[in-house]
Amino acid sequence: SLVAQLLFCWRCDIYEVRTGKVRFSQPCGSTMFALSPDGNRVVLHGAVWDVASGKKRLDLQGKLTEGYHATYSPDGTAIIASIGQGQVAQWSADGKLMKEWK
Repeated sequence: SLVAQLLFCWRCDIYEVRTGKVRFSQPCGSTMFALSPDGNRVVLHGAVWDVASGKKRLDLQGKLTEGYHATYSPDGTAIIASIGQGQVAQWSADGKLMKEWK
């Protein structure tokens, strides 16, 4: 299992609990991130990142605003996030915009 840690809101680190090994580390300017249920992906900076490689997999920019909040569905097949001004959006896990609520 994994645990996420924010260091003074400047860095997002995801550790493997059993070993203490850092699995993912990125600079971040906010506390807004979402770890997928399987621990393989993280939404950070308006993008989906691969935890193992640290590489960006999908870009959700253009919809997310500063201070957004995001979460994965329990089965990891969808990402739901606030996109500003009381709006919410849902993407499939592969980045396809599925729905927006205004």
